[in-house]
Amino acid sequence: MMVIARQFISWCGVGVINTIVGLLVIVALSAGLGWHYMLANAGGYVCGVALSFVLNRRFTFRDTAPMRAQIKPFLVVFVVAYGVQLVALYAMVGLWHWPELLAQAVAIGIYTVVGFFGSRLFVFSSLSKN
Repeated sequence: MMVIARQFISWCGVGVINTIVGLLVIVALSAGLGWHYMLANAGGYVCGVALSFVLNRRFTFRDTAPMRAQIKPFLVVFVVAYGVQLVALYAMVGLWHWPELLAQAVAIGIYTVVGFFGSRLFVFSSLSKN
């Protein structure tokens, strides 16, 4: 149980880092280079997800399995976690009439938990239980 707790705390810390880096990339691309805001957003997300993969692989799960075999499952977990987050967000706001900001906060938590356990079980499973 302590391993999971350490990994989850590390996962959250990496999430903060890759969110900040992604935002900085968005600002640099849009304000600095004049990119369209949608392209800048996509660029920021690509950088954030890539950084998340590298940092979580190295520091959160300390996995040494071949990286190439982990990239596709990591992207699948990201898409699934984001999809679950969107469905939950729709349910909370659209069906249950929760306040939007509260629903966003809860949805971020759902995304975090789904992404963590999906990555732990399906992406970085070779050493993540040690």
